[in-house]
Amino acid sequence: YGDTDWTSYKALSAERQTESNGSWAELRQGITLWNLLPDASQTWTFTAVADGEYRITNKITGLALTYDGVTLSEQAVSGNANQTWKVIEDNGVYGIVNKANNGALTIEPVRTLRSEDELAAIYVEKEDDKYKDVNAITVKPWAGLATQKWDLQSDADKKIIIEAGEDWFSAPAAAVEE
Repeated sequence: YGDTDWTSYKALSAERQTESNGSWAELRQGITLWNLLPDASQTWTFTAVADGEYRITNKITGLALTYDGVTLSEQAVSGNANQTWKVIEDNGVYGIVNKANNGALTIEPVRTLRSEDELAAIYVEKEDDKYKDVNAITVKPWAGLATQKWDLQSDADKKIIIEAGEDWFSAPAAAVEE
């Protein structure tokens, strides 16, 4: 595969949560799960380090996706096994598994406190109303689950999707002029 930028439709993002953007599910030092946006923070470079093993770095930060057994984060490139990821193909989707501990990137629902803006916009009848369920990125033992499989796309496969009322249009990103 060499040096290829890949991104998923439900994208890993290095973008940081802001006060006005409380709906982002920030987890563990800035690695988030968010809808695919036309943003370089969601573009990751998979650099081959061995057969079927890659170092994954973010296009904006240049930092490597790192899992130390507890925390999923971005760190300076070190070449350690906790920054080496195996890519396992399964019928056109891919598992991304950490070499050091066999933990796979996993989408998992978590309960999180709503932002102050969100709380102000709703009626809080009971304590539970202060929380919402969001999907977050965690690392769990590889089991081949659907929540551990990613649709990876190269830059050539990216599409711009435009919503106009009830209609949706898409075009290859290369065909859209900036």
